[in-house]
Amino acid sequence: MRVLIASDTNSPRVDGVSGFLLNLEPHLKQFNVKIIAPNFGVPLNRFPVTKTKLLRIRFGDFYFSMPSWGTIKAMVAKSDVVFAQSIGPVGGLAILAAHKQKKPVVLYAHVMDWEIAGSAVKKFKTLTRFFVKLVARWLYRKCSQIIVASSRSADLIGSIGVDTPKIVIPLGIDTQKFKPSDKNAAKKKLGLQGKRVVGFVGRLAHEKDLPTLHAAFKEAQKKVPNMKLLVVGTGITNILPEDEDVRLAGPQTNIVPYLQAMDVFVLPSLTETNSLATMEAMACSVPVIVTPVGSIGDYVVEAKNGFFFPRQDVKALTERLISLLSSPATRLKIGRAARETILQDRQFDKTAKEIANVLKDA
Repeated sequence: MRVLIASDTNSPRVDGVSGFLLNLEPHLKQFNVKIIAPNFGVPLNRFPVTKTKLLRIRFGDFYFSMPSWGTIKAMVAKSDVVFAQSIGPVGGLAILAAHKQKKPVVLYAHVMDWEIAGSAVKKFKTLTRFFVKLVARWLYRKCSQIIVASSRSADLIGSIGVDTPKIVIPLGIDTQKFKPSDKNAAKKKLGLQGKRVVGFVGRLAHEKDLPTLHAAFKEAQKKVPNMKLLVVGTGITNILPEDEDVRLAGPQTNIVPYLQAMDVFVLPSLTETNSLATMEAMACSVPVIVTPVGSIGDYVVEAKNGFFFPRQDVKALTERLISLLSSPATRLKIGRAARETILQDRQFDKTAKEIANVLKDA
């Protein structure tokens, strides 16, 4: 069976979707897979990648490419099913081409596009959400099936007038790859020995609200000595001020050593769908402090395997940081419970198997 994966992001760019694809590919060996995606450099994929020209146009942290309509039509024609990862130029054109050729299209809705778009801009937020929602509804309706990570996402898509069948497949984690290690040894490898490490992994984008994390970090420093803020990812370079106590590690193809060195992981996002990074941190037995966004409440339980704080609430996040960083016993207890949650309910093998079955039956 020939599967065309159409995505508006791909490795070596580091983000949730490109990481998802790299984790999924070993489980798609039964298919003849080809990928079309923007040219972010030398890809790490095991399947052949057709690169589209990357433009200088950016929307927040989102990059646009200029795919060839002829190339996409030809690749869709040689495929049995299109597996779209987005509704940007590449994913959107692949959906349209497949719909025109009467080929099945399975869309994985990694994000609620209108929510992300509205958070990514400083002006015209309402207008941006409205426009992106119209485009999303138009393209979603042309898909055969939509995979979502939670029932909340399915309901949100349905609420904008999309009656395309939706399949809930919770995201999982490769717990053989994402696992705890000796904390002191992990810190030493990164030159962070003796530090209390607060970490973030993800795109450096407006909707991630890193300024709130930085402000809480600076307040917590007044009570907790030897703190370091470790930020792993790429995006808007000036989103954080220059600070000798902040390490910007940049994009990393292997984030595991960075997660293993963290004492606390913080997700300060204004909007999320599921947050793969949070689950990866939990799999590494790192206690997490997160905002109550998206479906995170489906797997983070307050004071059992993690903690919540209200969006943009510097004071609440500061209190959480001080409490956790001052109690090694609490960090150990919460971290162990976090990994156990992932082991029991969020194994990637199960996720991949269900996705493969959807593609096979499309």
